[in-house]
Amino acid sequence: MSCAPYELRARIVQNTGMLGSVSAALVASALCVSTLLGQTAQRSVAELECIKQEIGGGRDVKSVKPPVSSVRIDRETTIKPAASDQTLRLDDRVLVSSGLHVEVKVKRANQAGRLVFFPQIRNRDLDDQLGGSTLRVGQGAEYRLLNDPFRPGNTAVDVVRGSLVARWTKGRLTTYVANNPVSVLDANVLMKTSSDGERGIVFLGEGTVVSPLARTFGMRPGQAVEIDRNRIVPTLLTLSPGQTAALRAELEYNEGLCGGSIWSQPLLYVGIGAGADAPAGAVELAGTVTGEPIP
Repeated sequence: MSCAPYELRARIVQNTGMLGSVSAALVASALCVSTLLGQTAQRSVAELECIKQEIGGGRDVKSVKPPVSSVRIDRETTIKPAASDQTLRLDDRVLVSSGLHVEVKVKRANQAGRLVFFPQIRNRDLDDQLGGSTLRVGQGAEYRLLNDPFRPGNTAVDVVRGSLVARWTKGRLTTYVANNPVSVLDANVLMKTSSDGERGIVFLGEGTVVSPLARTFGMRPGQAVEIDRNRIVPTLLTLSPGQTAALRAELEYNEGLCGGSIWSQPLLYVGIGAGADAPAGAVELAGTVTGEPIP
């Protein structure tokens, strides 16, 4: 069994020209140690805050009281519905069905923030325009909590497939998008991994995200990048103003999801035309997404 989670260690060794052999060896060793720690860790690292279900085509949400079979926790070969007092451990898998948003709180000595797990952003047209990262019909999202290979003892999250909004306020959160690590520092960020795990999108609302592997990686608020499983350096996406607004709206929609009040956010329609089915006031957006390597 490989010591590093997934294929990351192999990619590090293959890219020693970029990182330097010493750096690669250190990172690979950290990966090995973190995996061994993760296999034995039994303490809780996060807790379930709330579950919300989309209604009205995603224009609103309602509370769902656990346990609910549409949100399941896979732990040590046993899959069970999430409980109302659900806590999460390292190596847990969280499975979320379509139309649900699950907020999780992480509060540790050196980390704090909130994560929202959900299969698809509400604007399915925007999903399609962002390079086909939409999940297949009926397919849910999957996430895994890991011991951070770059900072052993910290919690990391692998977005195996589906979407994640992170509002991170303390310390560093390492996430995996299409099997590539992205570190979040005091940031509000939206991430997606495609159903086959080959591609992903990262949109930065505010704050800082960095890559532990790609020194040239950098983003400014309002920018999005595409991540390819087989390429370390992400590709900067050129978004239209409407696409940027729609992504920001999705971030805002998932902020404070468990704040006690249920609210509604306008659903932005992206495409050639908003169409006859669009609600009054819907924004008609146009434009394509193009990409270029980050210099």
